[in-house]
Order: sequence, then C-alpha cells, then structure tokens
Amino acid sequence: MPVTFDAVSGGALVAGPNTNTLNSGWNHASGASASIILVGFQYNHTCPIDKSITRTVTVGGHALTPLIPWYAQRGKGWGAPRPGLVEVWAGVGAAAAGGAVVADLAYAQIANDPLSPASATFSQFSGISLTYNGVAGIPDQALRRGVTGRRGQSRLISVPIPAFMGSLSVIFIGSDGQISGTGHATQRFLDSNSNFWVGDHTGPGTIQLQNKPAGSPKVYARYGAVVVNLQPAGTLPTPSA
Repeated sequence: MPVTFDAVSGGALVAGPNTNTLNSGWNHASGASASIILVGFQYNHTCPIDKSITRTVTVGGHALTPLIPWYAQRGKGWGAPRPGLVEVWAGVGAAAAGGAVVADLAYAQIANDPLSPASATFSQFSGISLTYNGVAGIPDQALRRGVTGRRGQSRLISVPIPAFMGSLSVIFIGSDGQISGTGHATQRFLDSNSNFWVGDHTGPGTIQLQNKPAGSPKVYARYGAVVVNLQPAGTLPTPSA
C-alpha cells in the first residue's frame, strides 16, 4: 500500500522578536489511520551557534524525534552566519494520534564563551503539522537515509528529491523572501507571509519555486529546506534507480 496524506494543521506565526524564548502551539486532528506525524517550522534567530538553542517539541504530551539532515543542512543561506533554521520533527504511535502541538525554543548562554551573548532573539516563526497513513516508521538516520537538506540564497529555490522507490517525500522550505509557485508538487501549506512552504511528492524529482526578496530586488533572499522520505509500511528503503 502506498503512503497517503491524512491531515494538515496550520500552526502559529510569531513575528517577534522575542528575547531568549519563543513559545508556540496549535492543535492537530489526525484521522483514525494516521501512522506518523511531522511537525515542521522555520524561524530566524540571533544565536551565535545552533547548540545554544534548546527545543521542546511534543504532540499530545509525547516527545518527537528531530530529523536532522547530514552535514546539518537545515540553515538558511550560504556561508556564515546563517540567521535562520528549518526544522522537522517526527512521531509515531500515540504522537501520531494528534492533539496539542507544542514547539518551544529557548536560548542558553554558553558558559565561559566570550562570543556567546547574554541574550538572543527569535523572530518570524511559522509552523505546521502533517499526518500520513501507511508509513513504515521514522526514517533511520543512523543509516544516513531518508532525510536530506538544502540551503541557498537565490531568486529561484531548487530542492532535489533523492527519493527511494515507492516513497513519498515531504518538503519543508523556509525563506526570508516570499515563496510562490507550485514546485511540481502537491502544496499542503503556505503561511500568511509566504515565508514557509510545505508540499509532498511521490518519487524522485526537483522542487522549484520562486523566491522574491523582501527588500531591494538586487538582494537575494536566503532559504533552507528539509526533505523527509516516507517509506510504505512493509518495505525496505531501497534507493531508486
């Protein structure tokens, strides 16, 4: 049986800036057969490094698992510093049944680090939750399969999908610009600022979207993406030809 879409719930949009903490939450109503829930969000920050950020992500009180692309490709833009992140978390079992979604961020100063400021801010947060049916489970990141990332700074967002045979890929794209287009995929969500786009696509391919800069047209907008490949239940993750 193929992986099928179940439900989507638009999350909170917090403009900020919020100093040291950002708290958000919404409710997700899953169907009776949901086998996995994905919670994705994007935001900007002034934290010096990612490890100074702590996260709490739960659904119905059940903790989710972070899905981190190899080489940590979940930031926005090229080079350093990257002032924003795109994150995806997953849960199965009781978490997939839905309920209250909590996605909270906090900054903690790193002791004895002169480059770690006393405080930091979070801004432009937007989040989403989706459930799918017929999924084998959370991608096994120990096998370096199932979760990929992309970042860039351009008027065109281009995200390759290195899909496995029979899998459905869920694509999360956050940008400091305005995202438009279909991306040759099924769009599931676009926040009210057009800064966070989520869609899904079966099989390999490339997602291409427009990325309009928020300021001068000569300044390219930064973007980041996380792609999650969901395998059908009862199958092994065999790479596509």
